[in-house]
Amino acid sequence: MAKKPSNAFAIDPDKRYRLSVNRVVPRGRTIFRPANRYEVKGAVALDLGEAVAEIELIEE
Repeated sequence: MAKKPSNAFAIDPDKRYRLSVNRVVPRGRTIFRPANRYEVKGAVALDLGEAVAEIELIEE
């Protein structure tokens, strides 16, 4: 069976990212929903793991 091609890049836990998720994900007091885009720290993006559908680095 062929592996799914990876388009992942290294996520820095201290930088800010804009992301969307592919399912409802409760995390602490925040509930991430697929219809919205969120600005989060890299550590949060790493915690969400496979639920992340799209991610981009926010240039500062």
